[in-house]
Amino acid sequence: MIYEFIGLPGAGKSYTADQVKTQNQLKEIKIFSIKERLARAIVFALRHPIFFLRLMFVFILENYTDIRLLKHKLSTVVLEIAAREQKAGNRNVLIETGFFQLLLSLYERKVNERDIAGFIRWLKKRPYMLYIIEARADVRNERMQQRGRVPRSGIIQNPEKLKEWFDILEDNFNVIKEVIKKNFNYELIENN
Repeated sequence: MIYEFIGLPGAGKSYTADQVKTQNQLKEIKIFSIKERLARAIVFALRHPIFFLRLMFVFILENYTDIRLLKHKLSTVVLEIAAREQKAGNRNVLIETGFFQLLLSLYERKVNERDIAGFIRWLKKRPYMLYIIEARADVRNERMQQRGRVPRSGIIQNPEKLKEWFDILEDNFNVIKEVIKKNFNYELIENN
């Protein structure tokens, strides 16, 4: 069983993951170097070529207009998550942010269930226990300010554009959450 977490920035994924890891005595999957990230992502791509090609196709199609964002997402999101999933295999482990969180950050527009259906069909083949972490917007914003890191603030300079991105992210989170509820084992955690 792969224990995985999905939530908006500041919802408390890391905090909740630490609790679940301790309570269930799970090993957390982490990637320790760029070399490991790249090697494991390549192995994942070789083992799951159709899924990985679909992922890369959608990733490029959705992000090609902003090269800076494309590079950022490729190195810190797509390859990292593929590497974690490869390292996890089918063992009883915890992945704080994996493919479900990737679906949340893959798109720069509002999505619907059809947009992610191909990914979901493949993900249903793996044994997941998903934790959907929710928190009110004011709580999430306060947490992000306290930790001194607001996602995309270094890439999106315009405050109105940043708010627009957060609104899209919230809509997409709700779509993905409903898909998870229909297709996977999950626990919904209010973290206010």
